[in-house]
Amino acid sequence: MTHSKSKNMVMKKKATIDYVKKWASVQRGEYSRFKKGLKSKITPGQIAKLDGIGFEWISPKRKNILTAHDEEEGDNFMSMSPGFTEKKENNDSWELMFEQYKQCNPNTLD
Repeated sequence: MTHSKSKNMVMKKKATIDYVKKWASVQRGEYSRFKKGLKSKITPGQIAKLDGIGFEWISPKRKNILTAHDEEEGDNFMSMSPGFTEKKENNDSWELMFEQYKQCNPNTLD
């Protein structure tokens, strides 16, 4: 493999990881809105799938700055679902990104 092909592959992988990191950040934001009962694009089924793979709802970078009060609120989100909205067209792209997320190393996704 030539140096330029190798460099292109590394750049492509980094771009994919950056894109997946952004997607993960959006999921955290939508989850936060969902928990507060606000209109959100994330569905209970998507939350369950992310929980099933050990998705960290709090970014590793933010864990250090949370207060004890924030941590006490925990994951009691299912009773806070009035803001839930579901759109079929968004679900297909969500599933694709979910699969890509599972393929990446979660330790690099903050």
